[in-house]
Amino acid sequence: PYSVLARSHSGLLTSPKLLAASLLLAVSVVSVSGANDADLVCSACRIVARQLHQNVENEANEGRTVDSGSFRVDSKGNQRVTKVPYARSDTHLTNALETICEQVQSSWGHSPHSSQPSIRSFVPLTRTDGQAADTSRLTSGSSVDNWLRMRCESLLDDHEEATKSLLQLSQPKPLTMDQFERQLCLETARVCTEPLIALPIEEPPTLPSAATDDKEAKTEEATAESASEEAAAHDDSAKTEL
Repeated sequence: PYSVLARSHSGLLTSPKLLAASLLLAVSVVSVSGANDADLVCSACRIVARQLHQNVENEANEGRTVDSGSFRVDSKGNQRVTKVPYARSDTHLTNALETICEQVQSSWGHSPHSSQPSIRSFVPLTRTDGQAADTSRLTSGSSVDNWLRMRCESLLDDHEEATKSLLQLSQPKPLTMDQFERQLCLETARVCTEPLIALPIEEPPTLPSAATDDKEAKTEEATAESASEEAAAHDDSAKTEL
């Protein structure tokens, strides 16, 4: 779905090595998704939206401000400068949009959704509760990272100003994470449907601990011994009857 080609200023392909590397990247990206990738496109938008919103809210909690307005002195010697929250300033939002794609690039894999196995969705590679995550069933790696970054960059290239405007809304109050996600992915970019955006974003399962493994092994061993004892008792009973 994407053409990744290295071009010179004249618009012509230059180095065969660059072309080969670009074609390899394109093949790896295509291998992540095919024609029916609407589920992953929506999921990618959702995680970008949620991470962006979290970054802005984290900065808002710092309470920093920045001067905004005209620094020109009017006829009365005054400047029309006001203090605005830095978190929702154009300076901060521009920086946030420039760094978000790199931030989400290597943090996710995808797998069938537990409630809708026919739908794939992105899953973080780490758990928010700090427990070890079992990522063995997730599809991840460089091809997924490249695809996710390209989807992120495409989304923001097409909707940069709209994304900033949504994040700057503060009356009567800023959009919640869920509201921002719906506005960006469902209403603005239109890459999600109601059923897709309603799916909860899942976490990877926890990695079984060594203690759990030992307990399960002992349970299996006890079950095997019990079955063996029952078989032996049955044999003894059969011999007695004879």
